[in-house]
Amino acid sequence: MFPEYRHLRAIRQSGKLIENGRQGAKEFVLHGYNDKQTNENLVSVSWVTSDKVLNITDLIREPEQEHWSAGPMSGYVACNTIDEMKEIYLVGHDLYSMDNKFNNIYAGQPYYKSDTHPSNYYIQQWIYQWKKLFKWYHHIKFYKVNRKNMLNVNIPEWNDCKNLEYISYERMESQTRNLP
Repeated sequence: MFPEYRHLRAIRQSGKLIENGRQGAKEFVLHGYNDKQTNENLVSVSWVTSDKVLNITDLIREPEQEHWSAGPMSGYVACNTIDEMKEIYLVGHDLYSMDNKFNNIYAGQPYYKSDTHPSNYYIQQWIYQWKKLFKWYHHIKFYKVNRKNMLNVNIPEWNDCKNLEYISYERMESQTRNLP
C-alpha cells in the first residue's frame, strides 16, 4: 500500500471517508478532496470489480499519450470507453491560476511539483492535449464550463475547434437538469 494511504483506517474512523459498497471488489480508485471554503478534507474510495478494471495503457492511441496530464487523459478515457458519448462538460479544467502558484490541487504533495512552482508550467501542454481530443472526437460536443473571472478566457489555440463551446455553470445546470 502507498505510504500516503496507510492511515485509511484512521480516516474511516474519523468520518472523513466516503466509499461505495465493496461487494468483494479488490481494486479501488482513491479520490482526494480538500474544500478550502469549508476547511473540509475528505477521502473517497470507489471499489471496482475486476470486470470494470481497465489498464489505461491499453487505451493509448499514440505513444506520446503515456505522458499526458490527468485532465486530458480523463477526457480521452471518457471519449474512448463510452460509445454513445455525445457531450462532455469540462468542469474544473481552468488551466490558469488565480494566485500565480502551480495550478494543481496536489501541489506540494509527494511526487508533485511545489505550489511555488511557476503557475504556467503545464498550460501549453494541457492546451495541446485537449485540442488533440477536440480534433480526434469531432463528433462529441465539449463544453468548457467557466465561472466569470479573469482566468476563464477563450483559449486562442482552440478557436478552430467547432465542437467546443464555453458556457457558464448556470447554463450547464440548465442543460443537464433533466438528464437521466
